[in-house]
Amino acid sequence: MEIRQTRVICVQSYNMSLDQLNIRTEEIDEILGKTPNKIIRWGVTVIFLVIIALLAGSWFFKYPDKIKGEIEITTLNPPVVVVSKSTGKIDTLLVKNNQQVNREDLLAVIENPAHINDVLMMSKISDSLIKVTKTGTLNGILPYAPASAFELGELQNYFTNFITAYNNLAQFI
Repeated sequence: MEIRQTRVICVQSYNMSLDQLNIRTEEIDEILGKTPNKIIRWGVTVIFLVIIALLAGSWFFKYPDKIKGEIEITTLNPPVVVVSKSTGKIDTLLVKNNQQVNREDLLAVIENPAHINDVLMMSKISDSLIKVTKTGTLNGILPYAPASAFELGELQNYFTNFITAYNNLAQFI
């Protein structure tokens, strides 16, 4: 039965008169052919004009490619200015470019009459002798006699006075 109903519908659509088909196309023409309201026409026109104005404005008003100004760049660990306590020419540079250094690291040696190796040895000796005196037990202090003469430049007098005072302390105890 379902098949017959389908055939009847198809036959009915073919049997429509030409007038009925024309009515439908006129109805469709009425819907599609109807001109838009004034609001819609003006709205589209205004939107079109705004877009044209934006494009024209972007042509005449250029965004600057370069901006002149001052900036300050900082880091978590900013670079530090290193200032020497004395003036002179650099004799030996002990660090390389962009090498990280820590506090109290030896960076360079300025020309002077002292030899850097002797100064470093004097520093180790004086630090070890000071540690011995700070332990609290002065019974084990022995007099110090340098094995060789140091070339310490301006520090020579201070080191000699220190060694003399240390040896006096060792003899006293």
